[in-house]
Amino acid sequence: APEWGTGGEKNTPSFDTKANASQTISNGTNTKVIFGQENIDTDGCFANSRFTPTTAGYYQFNGSTAGTAKNGYIAIWLRKNGSEDYYMVDSSNHNGSYMEQGTVVIYLNGSGDYVELYINMANGRTLSYNGNNAGTRFSGYRIIT
Repeated sequence: APEWGTGGEKNTPSFDTKANASQTISNGTNTKVIFGQENIDTDGCFANSRFTPTTAGYYQFNGSTAGTAKNGYIAIWLRKNGSEDYYMVDSSNHNGSYMEQGTVVIYLNGSGDYVELYINMANGRTLSYNGNNAGTRFSGYRIIT
């Protein structure tokens, strides 16, 4: 006869956050994106625009930036532990679009690894804040393997 366990695993810790104010990005400068409104933070692992999970595993992260249309190069990426970069969008010929978004999967050890979202672009830009539908967002969750 089959036996059933006490239940499945959860995709936690997980978080979803968005900008709560406009942010000016200078031309050609690596800039940490600031997120001031948490919608979800299941395990209290998101603070100061940084996600530091306490459970080891592979995590899927989604990031998006939105603001004034610009032409030229643009990159958004996750920076792990302040130095290791995982690119989500890296375009040398970006033409005017208002929003960029990308996804990446990386391993975090659950005992100090952290990630933050960064942006660099030609000609500078102001990341916009438009209330409940902010296009500048950052989210992630542990993948059950």
